Amino acid sequence: MCELIKRSITVLLSLLVTLVAACGGSGAGGVAVAPPNGLYYSGASVVYVLGLEIIPSTPAASAVAITQYSVSPALPAGLVLNPQTGVISGTPSAVTPATLYTVTGSNSAGSATARLQIEVKDKAIAPDALSYPDNPIIYAAAMTIVPNAPVTSGGAITQYGVTPALPAGLVLNAQTGVISGMPTAVSAATEYTVTGGNSAGGISTILNIAVQARVMPPASLTYSDPEPVYTVGQPVVENVLQTTGGDVTRYTVSPALPAGLGMDVLTGIISGTPENAQASAVYTLTGSNSAGRVSTAVEIAVQSGPSGIWLPGDSMSRTRIAHTATVLASGPNAGKVLVTGGDNLKNSAELYDPIAGTWSPTGSMKQARDFFTASVLTVGPNAGKVLVAGGAGNGDLDSAELYDSATGTWSKTGSMNQMRAAHAATVLSTGPNAGKVLVAGGYTDGYLNSAELYDPVAGTWSPTGSMGLGRYLFTATELTVGPNAGKVLVAGGSTNGYRNSAELYDPTTGTWSPTGSMNEARAGHTATVLTTGPNAGKVLVAGGSTNGYRNSAELYDPVAGTWSPTGSMSLGRYLFTATELTTGPNAGKVLVAGGAAGGSSAELYDPVGGSWSTTGSMNQRRQYHTATELKIGPNAGKVLVAGGSGAGSSVEMYVP
Repeated sequence: MCELIKRSITVLLSLLVTLVAACGGSGAGGVAVAPPNGLYYSGASVVYVLGLEIIPSTPAASAVAITQYSVSPALPAGLVLNPQTGVISGTPSAVTPATLYTVTGSNSAGSATARLQIEVKDKAIAPDALSYPDNPIIYAAAMTIVPNAPVTSGGAITQYGVTPALPAGLVLNAQTGVISGMPTAVSAATEYTVTGGNSAGGISTILNIAVQARVMPPASLTYSDPEPVYTVGQPVVENVLQTTGGDVTRYTVSPALPAGLGMDVLTGIISGTPENAQASAVYTLTGSNSAGRVSTAVEIAVQSGPSGIWLPGDSMSRTRIAHTATVLASGPNAGKVLVTGGDNLKNSAELYDPIAGTWSPTGSMKQARDFFTASVLTVGPNAGKVLVAGGAGNGDLDSAELYDSATGTWSKTGSMNQMRAAHAATVLSTGPNAGKVLVAGGYTDGYLNSAELYDPVAGTWSPTGSMGLGRYLFTATELTVGPNAGKVLVAGGSTNGYRNSAELYDPTTGTWSPTGSMNEARAGHTATVLTTGPNAGKVLVAGGSTNGYRNSAELYDPVAGTWSPTGSMSLGRYLFTATELTTGPNAGKVLVAGGAAGGSSAELYDPVGGSWSTTGSMNQRRQYHTATELKIGPNAGKVLVAGGSGAGSSVEMYVP
């Protein structure tokens, strides 16, 4: 009973402090009113189905009352926003591209904003992500919990379920997935599987819940994006706080967040629309209950824009991880992006039209695969076709097939001499083997050092010289300048340990020779040939893993055959993307995005100064995704990022 009284007093004092901290408004009878301190929707990135009534979406508003809601631009046809409650409901009546909407909630003292990304498709797609911010969580018996709302993205979830049954007194809302109530008895820590789905598929997550006799202090706080870079005037993706330990009843932040941003005192979620540019600054957030408190830091920067921002793109038809994305070079679909394969052994493929900004289905591969390679052929009767080879399927694969961009169909071609996955493929441009595709390394019951050539005229494979080491998750890059122009540089990778060694493939002799070793061992890194500045022709290698994620970078000089360190990224990254930009004020710079540890963050490498600078954060955390610079249409020069672990079917574009 004492704990119950203490908790009740804590909650009442929290609300009283919030109300007394008025910012210029007053209610009836002259009582001070504070502006809203937060506003967000738990399903803030969603794909609805044409003609299917949606599950009403209710805002998780701040502890301070909001009296009026509005939205800009107008919601998709058939959907409405209740101006008093902020609830979005209705039945979509038209297909609508992915669009950002800003919901504003206000009272007499001020306002708060929430970001919504809504898309309407003509058929359902499966949900991409499902998680709970409070996990693992320890509740106190006989005390009402702070509702634990799921964070979701992708296809709208229409039904939730949980197994086994939640602790007595707690309930799962079958439509919204919110867990609420008052646990009535002590129970040991137990794993509960929460599943959410729709007609296209489902997704599940594990939630660990314990109930103890007394309140336990919170154990840890972690933001989903600990170093976000926001843009003035752009509503931010809600920054969700992951907590462990005892149920947090109140959050505070110091100093005050940048103008336009707010923090929900009940969940710690940061949302809003930044009003002014500012350099990076650190903010300390504290979560507490009657038994104790814990703090974490978030570093926020706000850029002025409009370059360096990420815009939503239409979602793919299904989740894809470790897939490929290839710009088609010829035929009626030239300039479109072919995305194929990916997680869960998919063989389906689809095309992104940079002019229309939409996806359309195309023929499916003969074989489901992920961790494979895709190469555009440049010579022979199959010039312009896309060769996919190897990968993981029902076992590692040696098969290969060709995509005809004119007919949208696939046909089998010769199989490799060796099964391999997570290998590298390079279209050779010089020497007697010009136009052939060099495939090297990879994994199948061991790390491979073998290599082979695909002949696009004969449609057959032939062995060529083997590398000095077996390699997996390495890079292969054709050099463009110096005496080694046309040779292929392979660097790093994993071989029962991480490697810093590098070697060169000579397409004239079909042999490999060692070259200078990197300063650090790395696997799952990126390699990019620079095309501008004093380092044009050098290869930028960045990030990777060596029992920890690296933020270091270095340059390979193809003339001297040596490596030299260059500026380091702000974060360690693994399994991320690197794309050289060709247009806009950042032309020539290299955009890196996402990856393990990198999350949703992105940054730019300046080949002139050899330094890195942060740029706008993506809307989703991603790794094993793809990044493709678009070549045609109004979006030419933008970078299309698609899929990846944690992002599923979602797509966004970087505006350089």
